Amino acid sequence: MMLPVIILQFKLCRGSLLLQLFYGVILLTAIGFLLLSMARAAIIGGVVGIIFLLAGKINVFFRSWIIAGLLLLMSYAAWLILFTKSASLTGRITIYQVCVEIWKDNWLIGIGPNRFVAIYNHYQAEFLQTANLPIERELLATNMLEAFNLPLQILVEYGLVGASLLSLIVVHWWRFIRIQEPAFSASFVVVLTASLFSNPFHVTPVSFLLLVLLAAASKPDEVIKRCAVSFGKTVSILQLILVFPYISGQILGEWYWKRASVQALYEGFSIAQPNYKKAARWLSNRGGFLYNYGAEACIAGEAALAIEQLERAAPRLASNQLYIYLGDVYSKAGKVEEAEAAYLRAIAMVPSAIYPRYQLIRFYYNKAEYKKACFWSRKLLEYPVKIASPEATQLLREVHQLAAQIKVYCSG
Repeated sequence: MMLPVIILQFKLCRGSLLLQLFYGVILLTAIGFLLLSMARAAIIGGVVGIIFLLAGKINVFFRSWIIAGLLLLMSYAAWLILFTKSASLTGRITIYQVCVEIWKDNWLIGIGPNRFVAIYNHYQAEFLQTANLPIERELLATNMLEAFNLPLQILVEYGLVGASLLSLIVVHWWRFIRIQEPAFSASFVVVLTASLFSNPFHVTPVSFLLLVLLAAASKPDEVIKRCAVSFGKTVSILQLILVFPYISGQILGEWYWKRASVQALYEGFSIAQPNYKKAARWLSNRGGFLYNYGAEACIAGEAALAIEQLERAAPRLASNQLYIYLGDVYSKAGKVEEAEAAYLRAIAMVPSAIYPRYQLIRFYYNKAEYKKACFWSRKLLEYPVKIASPEATQLLREVHQLAAQIKVYCSG
């Protein structure tokens, strides 16, 4: 995002060889780190932003150096997309298709802020079961936390109404920034372009730098300044009254949660549970917390508590791992139908995952449902392994052994 601004500084200091050398080193360092990051969204955004900057009045000699750098960045981005991360590109196509399906069902006002993690995997499960995708694309499906396309995720979460309002804000910003220094406009273009392939605002420095950019580009008159000061004071007071207690509670809850999770890992769930209870006062609607609390309770054999927490987590966090734990704890509690449904949902969400299929096979075997165990054993053993590992090899070996024990049922 800062490449156009660095180029601007390089241009402005043409009278000083020392400053040109300084900003030249910074520019080359920034390009080097950009290349080493192998971040396609950042590279493409940088290329588009600099191309936009070239549309301004830049020295012809200087422009030739930028064009050379652009050709290098574009070649590198093409190499990344076509040869090193082609599978990732294919996976994102699936993500975008699933997002379109979500939007079709919630086109007006969306699914709600930050609800992507609670909804996406359920739609992915249905999409994979009905779309008849090649096995190569099915293997790429995994638990998704974001759409890797900020405008698309905004459209999914806020619908046509929210996306339209945000578009008006972006257009207003653009009309304001474009009359300032072209480097500011180019930096804005970098962010907008990168957001088409990722969510750059998940990186805190990017959000901070964008605010700095907007502040640097703004030149309000005295009336606007006075209004801004008054508005700022009002907002600050409201934050102290309304927002500060909430933020403080979240920080305190996070602290208790972190302490509880470490205690559960090294000292046992009975030691950790008091801190989980304290954290629950503040994090009772956080899907990640409820999932962790329920999973640890499941491991500790606290079936009732585990079911309570995991069932509360399910509407807030769509994860195949959550449904594996639900299947485990339902099975321990004797809820056969619920356990089977949970395992099947975990498999549908991420078909390439071995462990949920393994758990379902063990579940059927323990219930003496050998034909179902045989059916899923064949499906698992015939399914390609996404990532070979000692753990995957061990699970497959156990399935082979189990299938051999009940082969009389498998022959039918």
